[in-house]
Amino acid sequence: MRIYLLGMHIDILWLLLTWLHMMAAVIWIGGLFYAGAVLLPQKSRGGPTAHQLNSLGLQRFRLFVWSAVVTLVLTGVATAAYRVWTPQLLWTTPWGVVLLLKLVLVAVLAYLTMVSLGHPLRRLEAMAEGEVSPPELLHLQGLLRALLRRALFLGAAVVTLSAVLARI
Repeated sequence: MRIYLLGMHIDILWLLLTWLHMMAAVIWIGGLFYAGAVLLPQKSRGGPTAHQLNSLGLQRFRLFVWSAVVTLVLTGVATAAYRVWTPQLLWTTPWGVVLLLKLVLVAVLAYLTMVSLGHPLRRLEAMAEGEVSPPELLHLQGLLRALLRRALFLGAAVVTLSAVLARI
């Protein structure tokens, strides 16, 4: 179904898919920023109550991130189908090549978010039960900061490539 809006014919399904895709990206990248700027620094301060609250925050963070990633995959496939009718168009058109590059960066970002961050976050959650020594805590926090910086850089690159795709 199409509507006429601001001098353009707009497909409502495409508009909805694009909106959902963008919102999921905002949640994922924003969640990474929140984890790095708010949750992680708080892990080094406060007593057991602060650690328990932050552990709960990290658990909820993972739920939102997984939901956002699933939404991104589903809406990304659907919106790409609007532009790429055959797999050959992925490497023979500028739009397809930029999309492939974006997908590679998204795969690396997903790995960083889901796999690389998983173990250190689980260890930090164990801190609520007093199972992490202070030297290990410092090591884990440094590792998480480095991984989150890389993830945020990749997230910014993915958002930039998304803007390029919208203009091609």
